[in-house]
Amino acid sequence: MKPLKEQSVLVVSDHHIFSHKNNYFLKNVLFFRFLKNFKSCFSKIAISAPVVFKKNIDKESYYDFNENHEIYCRPPYYRLYIYYLFFPFYSVINFFILLNHIRKFDIIWIVTPGASQYAAYLAVKILRKKHFVYIIGNILGIHTTGILLTFKKIVAKSEFWANKKISKNALVYTLGEELYNLYKTNKNRCVKVATNLISENDILSFNQLKSLKTAGNKIRLLSLTRLSHEKGLELGIDIAAALLAKGFDVEYTIVGQGPYETKIKEYVRQKLSPGIVKFTGFLKDRNTIYEYYRKSDYFLLTSFSEGIPKTLLEAQATGVVVLSTKVGGTSDIVEDGKTGFLFSNRDPEVFAAKIKVLTENPTQKERIIKSALRHARESCAEQQVKKIIDALADYF
Repeated sequence: MKPLKEQSVLVVSDHHIFSHKNNYFLKNVLFFRFLKNFKSCFSKIAISAPVVFKKNIDKESYYDFNENHEIYCRPPYYRLYIYYLFFPFYSVINFFILLNHIRKFDIIWIVTPGASQYAAYLAVKILRKKHFVYIIGNILGIHTTGILLTFKKIVAKSEFWANKKISKNALVYTLGEELYNLYKTNKNRCVKVATNLISENDILSFNQLKSLKTAGNKIRLLSLTRLSHEKGLELGIDIAAALLAKGFDVEYTIVGQGPYETKIKEYVRQKLSPGIVKFTGFLKDRNTIYEYYRKSDYFLLTSFSEGIPKTLLEAQATGVVVLSTKVGGTSDIVEDGKTGFLFSNRDPEVFAAKIKVLTENPTQKERIIKSALRHARESCAEQQVKKIIDALADYF
């Protein structure tokens, strides 16, 4: 068999890519950006994905994708419910397009969840191609509202069982323990990984970090997230309010954008005085994002559901103490009491009490930061790529 470096790989994903004037752009899809680390691992790596053609594009809100990988276009469907409402049309079209894409490559990398996953699997079987499955989220972890909730739950169940089918006798990578337990069987090989962009060079020493942190009574909180219902940002606002009630000077920065922005800003107006919470909107430049991390004291993740939040690793790598709800794969990144803190209780007073203890006991806080830095080095992008490639070489 040929070495991996002599084989071509097609990544099949349902994350939409945007095309404008013959250039490709994408929203903040971590997985696509993580793929650039594999360019030297194969003879060729390309992506088959739905492509949306746009007349105008705000380049500050998108990542330029032209220098990384060749794109094989499929029809867009914009929203998952649209795909299933027109299922006969999309499924047949998708299948034949995928069949044409897949026949040109040696190994097929199927990213799930996604509406096209089963069509890709059937094409792989017909063409007898080698494949592996990369599961990046729990499709069953739905936290939404509105009339589409029941429909989304039905779709989620069907996609979950499709995932189980295509993973049954395959090499499977999962983002964390929760997905590992869902998809591990006696017949497949399952490997836990963490998709992230943190390079070994991004992780500073403790002494370097100390010079970046400002002294004083002010507590600087940070959340970097999509502003949507399932992220539970009201809890972060309540934690800031609880700290203010304890006599601390608080500054809370929220980085991100999303459909919940108006509601969360209204909640801030109801709970806090002006100037305490800063919304930055979407930030594209990694150096700017890392500056916010390095100047912060505590990172808050307040979600109801998560996969493996890369922001927790970024916080650890930049010396920010993590306080997170215990959901999804957070426990794969944070060892409670050692590299950060996990909370099953969504009581803001519990979070605030822990922050108070750490702020008043710098030795304990220093111990957490040092342990988190060690964990970040062990989990950096270079280590994850090696883990993925080693498993592939062994399996194929």
